[in-house]
Amino acid sequence: METGDRADLERFWVRHQTCQGQVQVLPPGEADLTDTGGVWLSMRCDGCGQSIRREFDYMGVLRSTAIQAGMTAAEFDALAERDDGPEQIEKRLQAWPGLVPMLLARLRRAQGGDPLN
Repeated sequence: METGDRADLERFWVRHQTCQGQVQVLPPGEADLTDTGGVWLSMRCDGCGQSIRREFDYMGVLRSTAIQAGMTAAEFDALAERDDGPEQIEKRLQAWPGLVPMLLARLRRAQGGDPLN
């Protein structure tokens, strides 16, 4: 299995948006969880049939996204200490007002464009 940063996954997603079909993110199962809090994430393009599998620091990305969207590190750590699962943390992040603009800016950068407000 290959390891890589999440940029590998983002590039795969962007590159295959021009293919016929959709990019599928396969839901990770118990066997895909790592000892370090990450997951093995698999993506497959239905259009051309290519796939990618990379280790993904899921909780690290959630933490980084929360902080970039305006949550403090202490607020995020408090959620994690309460043993909230990733789904609960994601729900709280989705309600955070700065999340969507930040994600759109990252998508534009991944596509090679400048972030727009």
